[in-house]
Amino acid sequence: MSLSPSPEPTPLKLTPRGVALLIIVALFAASAAMSGIGVLPAAFASGLAVIGIFLYWRLYVLSRAAAVSRLRVKRVIRGELVEGRRLRVELHIDNPTPILVEHLEVYDDPPRLWRVEGQPVGVATLTPFTTLVLAYHATPLYGLHRFGEVKLVYYDPLGLFRVESAHPEAAVEVRIAPRLLEEVRGAYMVPSSPRPGGYAPSRQKGVGTVFYDVREYVPGDDIRLVYWKGFARTGRLTVKEYEQEVQVYTLVVVDATPTMFQGALGGTKIENIARVAHTVIRYVAERGDTYRVVLITPRGELLYTPWLRGRASIHYALNLLSSLEWPEHPEPQSGEERVGSIYQLARLAHREKTLVFLFTDALEDPNAAYLYARALSRLRLLRHEPQALIPLTAYYEAELLAERDELLAKLYTLAVLDKLKAYREVIRAFRSQGVPVIATGPVRLVTSVLQRLEEYRRMML
Repeated sequence: MSLSPSPEPTPLKLTPRGVALLIIVALFAASAAMSGIGVLPAAFASGLAVIGIFLYWRLYVLSRAAAVSRLRVKRVIRGELVEGRRLRVELHIDNPTPILVEHLEVYDDPPRLWRVEGQPVGVATLTPFTTLVLAYHATPLYGLHRFGEVKLVYYDPLGLFRVESAHPEAAVEVRIAPRLLEEVRGAYMVPSSPRPGGYAPSRQKGVGTVFYDVREYVPGDDIRLVYWKGFARTGRLTVKEYEQEVQVYTLVVVDATPTMFQGALGGTKIENIARVAHTVIRYVAERGDTYRVVLITPRGELLYTPWLRGRASIHYALNLLSSLEWPEHPEPQSGEERVGSIYQLARLAHREKTLVFLFTDALEDPNAAYLYARALSRLRLLRHEPQALIPLTAYYEAELLAERDELLAKLYTLAVLDKLKAYREVIRAFRSQGVPVIATGPVRLVTSVLQRLEEYRRMML
């Protein structure tokens, strides 16, 4: 971000100390006038002297205010932009003037959901033609977050005046990516047969690049496939056969319903689903499959990437996944308000057969789940393979409790059996429309997706 001058500062303001000084001068003059005519000239002269000093000091502060108006602020964020990773936030304040700014208070406005170490404020003295760096640390949360403007407040050495200056050029947006689920890296994240071209070979013969076998020439075979070296050696016409290449198309859909944001920060369903989606995206990218990422925002807007493939495309997928904004006050929604976005998945799927993984809690409502299932059944009519993956709130809450007390987590699981029974209606709604559904906790979700991917790949071999 380039350095640019801030807007003009607000006019000088008297501090409570300055107001008190003026009141004292006024009271002194009034008391002197009431004491008698003999002391009036002396009181008048003393009042003029105090007012003159006050005006002179105001001119002194105005020169400092001009310097404050020319201060430039730039924000630098150091560290890996991944949730849970500690970041260093630096404010670079440049003084390009020959004026000393003695007492400058700096107020930053970090994202409201971040865990900030200490207070994002500071007091500094800026010497002429220097740059001051104020820094603090913060732990970010997944999603799109905003740093607000930086406010500078200058006080004169006597504390009579103050000058405020806002710097909106320091306001920035930061996209924080979800982390990978380390629990599945050993079993799934290393493909069994990675191929640089991005395709997996099948055992079926067809057009491809991997040599399969040699057979006798049959009239009508493509002359380009004739094995001429073998003909020169044996005098028999043979042709080469190749393995048919298999390409898997995957659609990863994250439905950020308002109910996905409920819970303790760090363990909400939306955060865990984002980690699952990141793990799946990295897996299919390293596998060389073609994939697309779709994000349905809390307001029901549809955001999506083009069709991507290869490791170099992971950046674009994570950029979209990290564009999710946390609502300040999630508003309740109905299935009718969100199901329109699910119907649009039909046009986002590939022309070829596509695996569609929809991560959603269906608003934890059986009626909404039925509407979702009807929309997904349309994908089945188009010969795609949709699957719903539902994070169970009770499992997430029990997992958070288990980090503190395993016994308490087990007691909680017993206490929410009725809640788990209510989820059966949500599952039945999907299955009634022939849509496969898995409802479980965070780690089980990602392993289910990766197992389904490999099962589908084996079916195509």
